[in-house]
Amino acid sequence: MARPHDDGAVHMLEAIMASVLVVAALVYVNTSASLPEHDHPDDLKVLSADVLNVLQYRANSLEHPGLGFALSSPGQWHDSSGALGADIGHMLPGGVYYYFETPYGGLGQKPADGMEVFSRPFVACGGDGKMLDCRMVLWRA
Repeated sequence: MARPHDDGAVHMLEAIMASVLVVAALVYVNTSASLPEHDHPDDLKVLSADVLNVLQYRANSLEHPGLGFALSSPGQWHDSSGALGADIGHMLPGGVYYYFETPYGGLGQKPADGMEVFSRPFVACGGDGKMLDCRMVLWRA
């Protein structure tokens, strides 16, 4: 009389156990809480660099002025700073605010004392070829 082979049942149990372990690992990874962004001390630093790169190297238009165009003269700053500020506000995540200091005036909200702040100085070229000392401040309320 022939004996039934139990090899298939053993392999089936191994496959079921492996599947359960893989699913458990995926559930753990996908449901574990991620750290909030503001727990990283350098995130305002990285964000300020990203915003400045976009503003300096994007194509210029009247609705979306580039930083060099807006700082080409005091009059151009006066005309363009509102659109520039609106664009900056759309680039920042919720709870992050900005303040620009330029020789032609400020833009945005100054941070109050005690706020988490990152200040990034930068130099822009004015319309007359003069170098302008500016500063971008990002802060979290």
